[in-house]
Amino acid sequence: MAERPGPLFYLVRTAEDDDGIGVGVLRCIKPWTRWLLIKGFAAGKEVPDLPIERAIATIRDYLGLPDLQPEVTGVDPWTMNSLYATKYQNRRVFCIGDAVHRHVPLNGLGSNTAVQDAYNLSWKLAFVLKGLAEPHLLDTYTEERMPVGKEVVEHATGALALYPALLEAIGIPAASSSNELASMWAEINAPSEAGKTRRAQIRSAVENMVYEFQTRGLELNQFYRSSATIADEEPKDKPSQLDLIPFVTTLPGAHLPHAWVQRNGVQVSTLDLVG
Repeated sequence: MAERPGPLFYLVRTAEDDDGIGVGVLRCIKPWTRWLLIKGFAAGKEVPDLPIERAIATIRDYLGLPDLQPEVTGVDPWTMNSLYATKYQNRRVFCIGDAVHRHVPLNGLGSNTAVQDAYNLSWKLAFVLKGLAEPHLLDTYTEERMPVGKEVVEHATGALALYPALLEAIGIPAASSSNELASMWAEINAPSEAGKTRRAQIRSAVENMVYEFQTRGLELNQFYRSSATIADEEPKDKPSQLDLIPFVTTLPGAHLPHAWVQRNGVQVSTLDLVG
């Protein structure tokens, strides 16, 4: 893989895949000696027990390397979730991160969203405990962060729904054997009308995957509305989920826009001036 590096490699199998769905993911943990292999199992079925011996057989099968001698350090079953809480607090108890929003790893939004939860809650707790704000300031934690958690979960789940169209365009569901899989690849690469049509379908499906891999806007274009903010107008446009578009506004609830400025002859960001 060192000749064609990447963080994720999608592995295509067929209906011959034992208990699987025909698709796996190889994730690079440490170039190029440590890896994570994710094998998908059919929805609604209980994940089977995977002893080390079976895990090694799965690795060899998915990589197409029957003589590979991998060192397996662990096998963990895992179920994808699509859940969000509608309330992040109950009196003196506050929850953040996975406790209030769980979703598929697509988009990679889990850690970022948890850090934002912690930041939103921590400064409010500090103000209340120091006597700088009334306790009802803490009620705004749910008001501000719950809509974000809900949007993140719904977006990640929606990104998962993009995959069937891509697999259909490639022809994965129709390939029930290795021979059919080889014929499918041959058609995709053929200089024929059928090949041209198949390639166009694949390009279209891949372009739609932008909703999985480009989510800076979803992470950072957030606009809070709560009892802690007072604004006499709303943002004119709904923030983009894809592109980072800093709000050029000082409306309460918006992130302070970043801009480079000079301070004592040194270039700093406006974000560094507010403490």
